[in-house]
Amino acid sequence: MQKINLLSFFFLLAAFYATPLLAQDKLLANESQAIPPNFGKDRSTLLVIKSPAGFQVNGALDKVFEKYYTGPYEIIKYKEQFEAPYRDTVKYRYRFNILINIEPGKFTNRRPDGTLNREGLSNEYSYGVADVQARKSYDISFTTANYKKLMIAYVQKLEEARKMNEQK
Repeated sequence: MQKINLLSFFFLLAAFYATPLLAQDKLLANESQAIPPNFGKDRSTLLVIKSPAGFQVNGALDKVFEKYYTGPYEIIKYKEQFEAPYRDTVKYRYRFNILINIEPGKFTNRRPDGTLNREGLSNEYSYGVADVQARKSYDISFTTANYKKLMIAYVQKLEEARKMNEQK
């Protein structure tokens, strides 16, 4: 009987983990406005800009792009995007941006002893690509705390669009 309960627990745990991942893929599948329509046609270098506030998410950039994106790209620090070589809108037409919604911690619900419960800081992540020539941003319309899974799904979609447009 204890084996069945333990097995049920692990099944439920796996279901809770997998459901958000499947939901992200489904939501991202409907996010046609999150990718520039001509992405990849001009074979420009995608400029991937690290966030000044996202140490964890910045650490995932190298691995995700190396594994899932085969087009030309350069990963740079946030401040570097304003330097002369990166202002070239022909070579670097598109910029991959990290969008972070930072919610500061807050006090909620008084305990019976009169003290307050404290909720910690939370971050929600999203991504987008800016077309600097058209001065338009193509962003995912939702955020999630699971920054790496969403980054992987989005970079894979960018790669699909790039390959499809490159062949045209």
